[in-house]
Amino acid sequence: MIEIYVFVNMLNNDHTQEIRNISTLIKEQHRKIKFHIVPVVNFKMMDEYFTSHEISRNQLALRNETFNICYDAALAFETLMTIDAQKATEFLFGFRVLFHRGDFSPQKIEDYLISLNVNIMLFKRRLKSQIIKEKIKRNQQLANDMGIHKLPSMVVFNYSREDDYGVLIDDFSDLSLLKTLLVADSNDKALQKDGHFLTLYK
Repeated sequence: MIEIYVFVNMLNNDHTQEIRNISTLIKEQHRKIKFHIVPVVNFKMMDEYFTSHEISRNQLALRNETFNICYDAALAFETLMTIDAQKATEFLFGFRVLFHRGDFSPQKIEDYLISLNVNIMLFKRRLKSQIIKEKIKRNQQLANDMGIHKLPSMVVFNYSREDDYGVLIDDFSDLSLLKTLLVADSNDKALQKDGHFLTLYK
């Protein structure tokens, strides 16, 4: 079995198509693959977002407001994952569009969820669960444990081998790298060991 974690910035839609391509590639494989999209919500991510959009990090009110929006969106995403994973993924991409349009509001989000045919009553009930908040907390710890310093990044584990490490990929521009990893015992020449995790090189 293969397990793939893709760590994403909820606010950055620059890599939306690449993540869609990864999902499509996984569906084409004739083997068991677990695919996890992990929203990362922390102030380092916020700093990167503000820097890339040339927004002063000294705007504390805007920074806190944006962080709260991002956190709420991550809660919504994880809640949807308990209902329908495909709709959760579509929400992730749709949220980014709404946010960059300045359309993020509770009503806009609810309207978007309705357009995805989400059971709103069930969604609202699960959204309040402490389990969802704990999931967000575990996601942040997972990103730290796996040494994620750049978003988006992907970590791939192939349990069909006896390897006790994962492979860290932080360049999504060439899916041939991932394709190599999806073929058991064919990636020795593509890998250079770097501590417990590996970084994949062309």
